[in-house]
Amino acid sequence: MKPTKGTVKVNGRLSALIEVSAGFHPDLTGRENVFLKGVILGMSRKEIQQRFDEIVAFSGLAEFIDTPVKRYSSGMFARLGFAVASHVDPDILIVDEVLSVGDTAFQKKCVERMTQVMHSGATVVFVSHNLRAVAELCTRSLLLDRGRVLMIGPTDEVIRKYFVGIREWRARDLGRDLCIANIHVRGVGGLRNHFQAGDRAYVDVKVTSRGDYERLAVFISIKNPELVEVFNTSTERLGARSFSLHKGEELTCTFALDLHLAPGTYYVSGSILRYDIQKEYDDWESAETFFVSADQDIKGVANLYPAVSISEVQEYESLSIQT
Repeated sequence: MKPTKGTVKVNGRLSALIEVSAGFHPDLTGRENVFLKGVILGMSRKEIQQRFDEIVAFSGLAEFIDTPVKRYSSGMFARLGFAVASHVDPDILIVDEVLSVGDTAFQKKCVERMTQVMHSGATVVFVSHNLRAVAELCTRSLLLDRGRVLMIGPTDEVIRKYFVGIREWRARDLGRDLCIANIHVRGVGGLRNHFQAGDRAYVDVKVTSRGDYERLAVFISIKNPELVEVFNTSTERLGARSFSLHKGEELTCTFALDLHLAPGTYYVSGSILRYDIQKEYDDWESAETFFVSADQDIKGVANLYPAVSISEVQEYESLSIQT
């Protein structure tokens, strides 16, 4: 494709993980399509032969490699396409929303392969709406809005800029007499959105008042992408005193949390309320987003920091049962 404006110059081998199954012929077998796809991506036949076993092993389709791909499911199609494209060893790799291919185990292999490509010294351009993947894979990011560059810089800062744009709608609610003006998530060194499991995080909830209110408490909750609540607490339940606010006053409550969470995306919500009369004055759903990574492959919500040991194999004595 030609650029709509300007010129594009490529020095080295350029590969793309965009439509990973593009170029496959439905009547050819998986084996034949590996060679066809490899040639399209710029590999020589000798290179494909050298990497063929590795490509097939990565795809997990050895049992079906001599079956015409028209009999493949869409998932098998995509797995084989990703396996070929990810073994091109490019100097520049363009990736666009393809890390959701296959089941969880294969997705993990895709991420690991992407990391290997980056560590090999290749330049990777990763385009995605999956902010957790961006946070884990990229050190620098570019934020675009309708083709216009809004920001380029360290990934954590760019993601915060992205969330600022999403939060702008909140301005209409600041006319309330008592409202949550801001909710921020930060680490020890300042604002951040990406944490390792077990890191200490701080949630700052800023409350402003245009009237007189008493016996107030601040409540926060953390939810997963399915909006299932995984944790909640409040200033009052943590033993802090209730507080009053008068016209023109503001106050910030800070919650310190140890993120014993499994890898994933989490949303922080907050509200201000008065417990004794069960009155909620303001509620901000999914005000902040943060991501958690872990060195171990952990599923679920909580990270219990598991360890395992396996005993020596021993012979067992059979039991005779008499009736």
